Amino acid sequence: GVFDPATLAVSTVDIFWGVYKYEGGVLLPSGMVVFVPYYADKVGVFDASTDTFRTVDISATESANHKYSGGVLLPNGNVLFVPLHSHKVGLFDPETDAFTAVDISAFISHLDKYRGGVLAPSGKVVFVPFKANNIGVFDPATNVFSVVDISATISHYAKYVGGVLLPSGKIAFAPNSAVQVGLFDPANNTFSLVGAPISREGGYTYYGGVLMPSGKVVFAPANADDVRVFDPATETFTAFDISTTISRDNKYVGGVLLPS
Repeated sequence: GVFDPATLAVSTVDIFWGVYKYEGGVLLPSGMVVFVPYYADKVGVFDASTDTFRTVDISATESANHKYSGGVLLPNGNVLFVPLHSHKVGLFDPETDAFTAVDISAFISHLDKYRGGVLAPSGKVVFVPFKANNIGVFDPATNVFSVVDISATISHYAKYVGGVLLPSGKIAFAPNSAVQVGLFDPANNTFSLVGAPISREGGYTYYGGVLMPSGKVVFAPANADDVRVFDPATETFTAFDISTTISRDNKYVGGVLLPS
């Protein structure tokens, strides 16, 4: 689907049949968008200027379901796919359509590992812990993967979904079933929980976040009945109730900062 915020018009482009195809997209400098394969055994490439869609088959390298969750544009122009059920970091070159994978099973081998990744100022990519009791750190310059254990601070399932790079260089993790924001400093590999605890039975509160020009972070409501704004300068929340407009579960997945 293509949404025009200037006119509030929505258009669609027909693609191949299938369920749960992709989870996340990455905008390229060319204006094209790379779709991150979830169930699909193909990387999707969408050209918004022509409304054309093509695919690149990766089944010979990775064919698991729930493969990847989120992608990150790397400084070299390649796109990194964050492993969820896959035991490999995915690397896609949109110039050549080449797909390679880096095995990380020696470090983590269970399912539901990470949901979302953030490019740190160092050029490394930080993986947001979902079921994982560690934060994954991948260096695309060397293809070396390492982990930062956080089990002493938080260890339950469905911790976070998505992260936001803050002006300070730290990374805020959007709370899914966690009751506080996770704050990770990639400069010294320290992790802490900040903000007043969020109370919501059943969890799955927010799914991704967006950095505002003010430096605050807006968390997109999944099951939550409010949009929550986090101020990293004061480590405080402001909640904006939306229940009179929409109150169902599974509302939204991520957000985008518009020019307005």
